[in-house]
Amino acid sequence: VVICSGVVEYLKNDELWIKQVSGVLKPNGILIVNVTNAYAIRRWSMPFINIFKSIPGIFATMNFIKTKILRMEKLNSFPFKPRVHSPKQFDKFMNSQGLKKLSHNYFDFSIFPYPVDTVLNFILLKARKRMEKYTKTNAWLTGNGYIVKCKKNR
Repeated sequence: VVICSGVVEYLKNDELWIKQVSGVLKPNGILIVNVTNAYAIRRWSMPFINIFKSIPGIFATMNFIKTKILRMEKLNSFPFKPRVHSPKQFDKFMNSQGLKKLSHNYFDFSIFPYPVDTVLNFILLKARKRMEKYTKTNAWLTGNGYIVKCKKNR
């Protein structure tokens, strides 16, 4: 069994990690991997938020509001943009690499785009947790993350 969690979205491409995984995974071995869902509602506003945050002084102002007024943790400032994946395309990619999909799960549900889902989390948390019962469905709009369990073909 190989578990690859919180890795793929931070690598430059999929070819390198899948080559490494394929090299250590035995025939009929199991791979569990998760990626960030490109189509999730939470992600819809991200391109605009990233542009907005790049305006001089805006990031500091947003950080002040989040930490001092809302009493939340400070904003993350990543030096790179994490990659996202279409669940359907990711499934096709895994299949093309000799990995048969056995199951999938969506996780980290939200029904509003960022930052609304974060700011209103104190209200939305119960609803988000109740949505976890849809983890095995085709929740490609509400599940922020996508986990796939695959079996390596012989």
